[in-house]
Amino acid sequence: DRAPVQFSYRWVSDNGAVVDREWRTLSFREGDPTSKTETVRLSTWAQEGTLKSAMAVEIKSPFDTKSNSVPFSITCRSNGE
Repeated sequence: DRAPVQFSYRWVSDNGAVVDREWRTLSFREGDPTSKTETVRLSTWAQEGTLKSAMAVEIKSPFDTKSNSVPFSITCRSNGE
């Protein structure tokens, strides 16, 4: 039985800001599905308006790379709307 392959990664925004304070780890064992679902939580301090940006995954180990960015938007509305 082979040891699992472990990936150290973190979420980064398109402007280079790091979303995760610490590196996360995903493990893949032989025979596991080749993809996994992860969640990233974002916060904005704006009371209203729309934040548009993009997110990518930066991998540090077992090699250095960065994924393509995926665009997203967060819209905040006041309670009166």
